[in-house]
Amino acid sequence: LYDIIPWKALVKLLPVRKTLRGAPPRLPLEGYFGLMFLKHYTGLSDEKLLAAFQSNWAYQMFCGCRLKVGEPIRDNAFVSRVRKYLATHCDMNEVQDILINAWKPKLKNTNVVLIDATCYEVHLRFPTDVKLLWESCCYLWEQQIPTLCKLSNIKPPRSTFKVQKAKQSSYFKKRRPGIKVTRKRRKSLVKLLGRGINQFQLLLDYSKAIHLVPSVAQRFKTIKQVYLQQFYLLENNTTKVKDRIVSLFQPHIRPIIRGKENKPVEWGIKAHIMQVDGINIVEHQSFNAFNESTRLKASYFKHKRVFGECTHLAADRIYPTNANRRFCSKKKIQTNFVSKGKSGNDKNVKKIKGLLNKERSTRLEGSFGTEKEHYGLKKIKARSPETQIVWMYFGIFTANAVRIANKIQKINRQAA
Repeated sequence: LYDIIPWKALVKLLPVRKTLRGAPPRLPLEGYFGLMFLKHYTGLSDEKLLAAFQSNWAYQMFCGCRLKVGEPIRDNAFVSRVRKYLATHCDMNEVQDILINAWKPKLKNTNVVLIDATCYEVHLRFPTDVKLLWESCCYLWEQQIPTLCKLSNIKPPRSTFKVQKAKQSSYFKKRRPGIKVTRKRRKSLVKLLGRGINQFQLLLDYSKAIHLVPSVAQRFKTIKQVYLQQFYLLENNTTKVKDRIVSLFQPHIRPIIRGKENKPVEWGIKAHIMQVDGINIVEHQSFNAFNESTRLKASYFKHKRVFGECTHLAADRIYPTNANRRFCSKKKIQTNFVSKGKSGNDKNVKKIKGLLNKERSTRLEGSFGTEKEHYGLKKIKARSPETQIVWMYFGIFTANAVRIANKIQKINRQAA
């Protein structure tokens, strides 16, 4: 695994340290990438990975360093800081291009591309309107308003928060609260949240000398948006609103409707993946839902830029739109799309379509399950959108590196 990663090319993406002030870094520049590969290869949490890294010399050598005896890393957020550093200074598309160009000579059948979309979910409590409203109320009435009153030396405003807290506790104890009970609770919380927003804004206007830190200001902005969305949902008796917020602490997450029987809605990063000879390449990713059938042309041109001409393409049933059919016919690409009208009698074409269908449904979709079950992509536990994207990319990179390493090992065994 170590031999197939182009460390020197990856290091060039990071800024060089220009000053000797401060403590020296624990890792060399290649160690930042090595630690992320280890994270997804071992499947350990950040704390367990740090403990294993300090006691395992092989992990240290993989990252290009050796820690001194008796000088442990006492920062429990060390792995998280490394992830944040990469998110700040690296473009993951550039990292992906470097890795793919290094692995390209080891790939065969680069003229065949398989495309599909999947969702890499983030670690998030199951979102409901009542939970979201209650979190927003607690943040204002229990944390921010008392703190602001204390700093301004004024008496806290009167509210029904304690009464609503007792009612909320009673609601949470119910095993299956009905629709009417839930709607009544939502109305009460929306009213309480509206009062909290007004009181907090009045306190800010009164104490002009106090300035909110950026994180609190951003969260207050999110709470106001939550209030407007929930008020709109109640007034119009609907369940749909544009850019719906489902988490107070991760407002960038959106519900993505996937249409699966066991999981109709997912929350996380929707990624459009193209696979070439078993290697997955992220063509596009977004926290918002998008129609993957519109990404076929972009996938073709990205494949052409990296690997050359594409002669065969496989995708699922959502892709065969008229525009995609015309594009594939113009570029003379053999697809697995079902023929419109009377199907031809060409046995060779039917055989090729059958092989493409089999590759897409087994190899491509199977790789999604492998990445989620064995490389840490079942639940992304980073918090910010930038670090979540780094987590997703390195999970895919590690899975690709293991496939390439196994392929080389198999070739060497056959040659021996």
